[in-house]
Amino acid sequence: FPVNQIDAMVGFFEKRGFDNSSATATTTILLQQAKLDNVEPFTLLDTLKGLNDLSISAVVAEILNYNREKISTIGYRKERTEDSFEKRNIKA
Repeated sequence: FPVNQIDAMVGFFEKRGFDNSSATATTTILLQQAKLDNVEPFTLLDTLKGLNDLSISAVVAEILNYNREKISTIGYRKERTEDSFEKRNIKA
């Protein structure tokens, strides 16, 4: 991978609170996945820039889980919204 792509991605994640080793590991996996999916890394970065930090963490967790051994996964918490509850009328 070209150095400018690696530096841009590592910098992107470091700006969002990842330490250097985490940013580098995440960058490596995202670049490999982008290559497999035939996606330009800068297009991927532009997409991630539109997300808030919590959404970025969820996306990264999903991609890392996809590339991990199946015996363990990275968990994350999703906030519940009012729309996620079923609304029912119950008659006594």
